[in-house]
Amino acid sequence: MLQQHGRSRPHLLSRRAIPGGSLPRRPTGSSSPADADRYYTFVLGTFKAHRGRLSHLTAHHHRRTYEEWWSELSTTDAGRRYQQCVTAVLDNIEQDHTTRARHTDE
Repeated sequence: MLQQHGRSRPHLLSRRAIPGGSLPRRPTGSSSPADADRYYTFVLGTFKAHRGRLSHLTAHHHRRTYEEWWSELSTTDAGRRYQQCVTAVLDNIEQDHTTRARHTDE
């Protein structure tokens, strides 16, 4: 059996299941703090490389961490390209929500 390095555990990412099974919507002015926290946690957990878990942070910290990370991405060419990719994915998720809501209403 292959032994793991003693410090390998801190380098593993922790994935959180999405409660309810659906992808979160972008927060708006009318979003609840819980919905906004769910969104920021989803984006950070999916797109930002990190060590450990994000679950120990409060909603305020999730949003601040997201805003700092998003701002930092724009400082390099690679970061700006990654921002474009992440934006495209998040835009597609939002468009899917809009389409599903429209079909539900019809």
